[in-house]
Amino acid sequence: MSKKEEGNWVVCRLVAEHYHELASPNSQKFLRSKRKKTDAQKNFIDLLDNSRVRSSKIASVLINQDGGVNQLNLTSQDIQNSLQTRRQKILKDKSRHTSLV
Repeated sequence: MSKKEEGNWVVCRLVAEHYHELASPNSQKFLRSKRKKTDAQKNFIDLLDNSRVRSSKIASVLINQDGGVNQLNLTSQDIQNSLQTRRQKILKDKSRHTSLV
């Protein structure tokens, strides 16, 4: 690509072949685009977290529910990140509510 004087970009050359190996079928589930939580998974994770189940146990439950670790479209880190984000949002909402009172 090159930038013309008018500020527009122009494609000068296109190489249509890949310069890297594509993800194997076994490793595709680790690609960010494939690691999406369903609404049911989100609700179930929230339910277990509200019941004070540890995130490692939540991951174990989801693995068993989905038929094994190879079937689950999430990683343990995805679950921990989801719980951390949820807890931060709850704390932020609580602090906002108490500052209004």
